[in-house]
Amino acid sequence: MTTGTFELIPGSSINLQIPNIANGTLFENLGTTVEVVAEGGTMEVGGVAYTMQQFHFHLPSEHLDDGTSQAMEMHMVFQSADNQIAVIGTYIGIDNNAAGAAPAAPAAPVVPEAAVPAEPAAPVAHAPAVPAAHAPAVPAQAAPVVHAPAAPAAHAPAPPVAHAPATPAAPAVPMAQDPAAVAHAPMARRGLDKVLRREAARSKHAKRANAVASPLLETVLASVGQIATPGTVTPLGAIDMTEVVSLLTAGDLQAYSGSLTTPPCSEGVQWLVSTQKLSIQPQTFIAARDVIKFNSRFPQNTPGAENILQVGRQGAGAGVVAPEAPANVTAAVIH
Repeated sequence: MTTGTFELIPGSSINLQIPNIANGTLFENLGTTVEVVAEGGTMEVGGVAYTMQQFHFHLPSEHLDDGTSQAMEMHMVFQSADNQIAVIGTYIGIDNNAAGAAPAAPAAPVVPEAAVPAEPAAPVAHAPAVPAAHAPAVPAQAAPVVHAPAAPAAHAPAPPVAHAPATPAAPAVPMAQDPAAVAHAPMARRGLDKVLRREAARSKHAKRANAVASPLLETVLASVGQIATPGTVTPLGAIDMTEVVSLLTAGDLQAYSGSLTTPPCSEGVQWLVSTQKLSIQPQTFIAARDVIKFNSRFPQNTPGAENILQVGRQGAGAGVVAPEAPANVTAAVIH
């Protein structure tokens, strides 16, 4: 969706009401998409009352989010008493929170690894320090009898006086002598940089996506493997629709007049593309991808620009000129 090609309306303005599917429903593979039968929801757009019929999925998204394709898109199809059709489109992203956090774990042991050599540094520094203190004590020879207590007396203040300055200098010894410690330092820096870059990208993505995977989508798509063959149907248990209703009404809807993107591809459809986004776990996306495969209609040029599909229909070869299409017709083909 591109700014200027739609009317932005509040999600709260359509009076969207979808009850939970407490008694379960059917999930079927139509060959063109996988669809959940979901009757009973209602909404009102432009003075027209619509009743929900079903929702299905496209992979990747059929709309472009400001020029960017998303992992999937969910279409909730509504129909009025006089057979007018309205569709709510919701982008589906991939929740990488669980998968992205795992690589960051090895970064924690890096600090203890580098710090281990610092412990043996103390005895290394103390070894020369002890004879150094005894050396002047021997030539002093104040009295043979006094030397016995003199040794402990000299050693007692030695740790705080003589060894205290030596302690900060000790890390220089192991760092120079321990290749492992030297090698771990750049590795730790590279690991930290990688984690920071990943977190920055995740933070940017989180502005448009839910923080966690959608319970609704996880519940439904958990059964997608059972309808891998076109024409197959499987029952679903209870489905909580509260999440999606709250999400859609909290954001805005990008409204325009277009067409259905699956057969019979009817024109005059009221499209409402949400500015909100749902998320699924990576493994759920993989399972859906293996069954749905690619089932999106290719996006076309911006409304008012030359319509690529229209040019193709008029024949192959250079020099084919397409008549200019009205903006509303072009918009229908784009999505």
